[in-house]
Parts: sequence; structure tokens; C-alpha cells
Amino acid sequence: MSRITDPEGPFAQTMTKVANLALINIWFIICSIPIFTIGASFTALMDIAWNMTKGTEGTAITKAFFKSFKSNFKKSTAIWLIQLVLLILLAFDFYIGLHSNLQGGMTVAYFAVSGIALMLVVFTTWYALTMQAIFENTVGNMIKNGLMISIARFPYSVCIAVCLLSPGILFQMSPAHAFFFIPLLVLVWFGCVAYAAAFIFRKALKPFLPEGYGEETEEKEDDDMAEAIARLDEIWDIYDKDKRLTGRTMKRNDWNMADGDYHLTVLGVVQRPDGRYLITKRIGTKEWAPGAYEVPGGGVRAGETSEAAVRREVMEETGVDVLNATDGGFVFDYRRDNPEEKNNYFVDVYKYTIDVKDEDIHLQADETAGYEFATADQIKELADQGQFLHYDSIKETLQ
Repeated sequence: MSRITDPEGPFAQTMTKVANLALINIWFIICSIPIFTIGASFTALMDIAWNMTKGTEGTAITKAFFKSFKSNFKKSTAIWLIQLVLLILLAFDFYIGLHSNLQGGMTVAYFAVSGIALMLVVFTTWYALTMQAIFENTVGNMIKNGLMISIARFPYSVCIAVCLLSPGILFQMSPAHAFFFIPLLVLVWFGCVAYAAAFIFRKALKPFLPEGYGEETEEKEDDDMAEAIARLDEIWDIYDKDKRLTGRTMKRNDWNMADGDYHLTVLGVVQRPDGRYLITKRIGTKEWAPGAYEVPGGGVRAGETSEAAVRREVMEETGVDVLNATDGGFVFDYRRDNPEEKNNYFVDVYKYTIDVKDEDIHLQADETAGYEFATADQIKELADQGQFLHYDSIKETLQ
């Protein structure tokens, strides 16, 4: 069989990739026609393009595109409309500046500030809509994080702009030359630039991806940046006794809580199809319960949803992505009051069924010293020996 006709050969794979790019290009254009849907359409476009850079796009491209479009529609539309309003206001401001009687240095300063603001809004929009396909967070936090990352990773942001703004060169051409490129634009151009931009987004976002997400090792400077960002993010929301947000926050593990104030934590029970559960062993340097076994879990960061937190915690501690679960989700919650310790909290308990193997486990070195796939009876035995945490609180999930 020749390399050209081989379905697994490089030519066939390249043609398949081009066909997939053409599909997402066409669907992006069609789904963007109503204007207000551009946000969800762009998120779906980048979602597929991101997966294509990893070779995990699958074969049902149309189905995957519309699944992403539907699941991200509300938040992506909100992000897009908020940013669109800002863009319109900045354009109006720019128009006023052009028709004002600014003189000398004032003109330069005015348009410099307007230009920087416009650039940051555009960069933030791209980052926020792309991250919507990868992370779970509130609209406000997605926009805020998009702004911070676009500045922190500015060289990558410029490269992304070159890719995503490339269709704009048509406006610099004569009508005759531009007409020649229109078929290319309709067929594959948006898909191709999204594919190219996805590679750059992966580099730009790598320090902020959960450990074990499947990305290759980054340089030490990126690791240091990720650790710094993580430390800054370790702020928790404070809830009242009815589990409602108070609008106040606290630092992680700052046990000085007033009566009636609570923070939120999550626990993720992971069960294999064979009935065994993934449990981890705490490192010996932990201040509380060193060496004990537990299920993955931790505190919910300020602005983070409970679902996003449990995914992050399980991913960070074990390398397992709960999005791969065949079944599961939220099970129940409970409340603990510890007035003497000034540590009151709610716990959201989740349970997932995932076909996890040893090669799928990637432990977080500063949190976990080992793991086991244990039966419910083995976990109960560890609990009876005082070596398993939270057993009485989660034992009903171990069935």
C-alpha cells in the first residue's frame, strides 16, 4: 500500500486535519452570523482547535463543535457581550478624540492610552473565551484572569493577535485581490488561524493548567510563575450558616473565623468499575494527620465553583481528570462547626466512576506520598486504625 493511499499515513492524516479545519471554519462562520453568538462560536472553535493540537479531537467534529457551543453558550455569550460593550465604548472614545482639539503631547498621550486599553480588551476577550473551553469559573473571574494572563504572557498575546487578526489583511488589499482570497476565508482561514493560535495558547496558559493536565514540562520560570499565581489565588470565600456567600474572604488556613462564618471544601471520591477506590497518602511533613490516607480534596478558592474545585483538586493530587468519568457528580454536603479551633466549614462531596489505571496516576509531590486502589472493607479497616480521614462523613459513598 502506498503512503498516499494508506489511511494511517501522513497524507491521509493531513487531509483529515484539513477537512476538520474546514468543518470548524464553516460552523464558526455560520454560528457567528447573529453577532451575539460570536462568543460561544469562538469558544467552540478554540475548543476543537485546542484538542486538535493534542490529537484528541476525535472524528465527530460537528458534534463536538455544537456540544461545546451549547455547553459554553451562556458564559461565553456573557463574556462576549461584556467585552463588546467595552469595545464600543472605546471606539466611541476614540471617535471623540479624533474630533477634539487636542494639541501636541496631549494627542499622543490620549491615543496611546486609548490604544493600550483597546489592545487589552481584545486580548482579554480572546483569552477569556478560550479559557472558557478549558476551565470552570465565573464570568467575572474568567475576564479578570484573561486580563491578568494576557499581560503576564504578553509576548504570547502578541503572537496570538498576529494569528487571529490575519483575516484583517483583506481590508488592506484592493477589491480584486481581496475577492481572490474570499473562498479561502470561507473554507479554512478561520479554522487554520485558530489551529495556529491554539498552539500559542497552550504555551501561554501552560503555567496555569492543573498538574497532570497532559502538557509537556515547561521551563523553570513558568513553574515559578505558576506557583506564584497559585499562592495569590489561595483566598477563600466566606459563607454564612445557610451556605450563602457573604461577600467577604479569608486567607487559606487562616483559622480565625467568627461564629456563623464558614469556608467551603470539596472531597472527590473516585471509584473504578471494579469497585475499588482511589485513596491517597498524605506526606509526612503535613502539620495535621501526616501519613494518613484520604480521598482527594481541598479548599474552594474565592470565585471558584464547587465543581471546578473538585476537578482541580483531584487533578492536582492524582493527575486524574473527573471529566473522564462515566458516571457521577455531586452526592451531598455537610457542615462542621469548630468554634474552639475557629474553623467552620461546609464540605461538598462528589463521587465519580472512572476507569483509572496505575499509569494514569501522577501524584502531587508536596501533597501526596503514595496511593492505593482499596476496597470499601480495606478503607474501613484503615479508618478503624485511625489511618483514614473523614470516613464517617463519606462512608455512604463507599457502597
